[in-house]
Amino acid sequence: VRKEPVDKIVVEKRQLSLKPGELILGFTIPVCRRCGSAFMKFNYRATNILALVSVSILLKLSDDNKIESAKVVFDRVKRRIPDNVPEVEQYLAGKYASTETLEDAVSVLMKNMIRKGDFRASGEYREHLSKVLFKRAFWKAYQRARVV
Repeated sequence: VRKEPVDKIVVEKRQLSLKPGELILGFTIPVCRRCGSAFMKFNYRATNILALVSVSILLKLSDDNKIESAKVVFDRVKRRIPDNVPEVEQYLAGKYASTETLEDAVSVLMKNMIRKGDFRASGEYREHLSKVLFKRAFWKAYQRARVV
């Protein structure tokens, strides 16, 4: 039995770091007080599994509603697999949620994300969607963290 963070198990798209004979039997998600999360995805059809853009955010707030820590994961950041954006996570930590903080976080996000186009959508369109979904998911996660 070994315990590993997800980013050590998922190596690349459809590739895990499992050794021969190893199985994933389960995973744990710790209970978090004053935490809120949100997941959003966009696609042309609701029935499609593959999203043009998807984002997941987890915020942990202090008792005075300051962001203690943040996890921000997009479908693609720089690799072909879902990945977090540590620069945005570090930027948000220790700040209070505000429109200005969020706009600055979007700027940090755009400096650290590579959005490529394909036959389904251009890179510019995916970049725009990333900004919009990030803001929406952020506020939803923040609201959920405040009511816990």
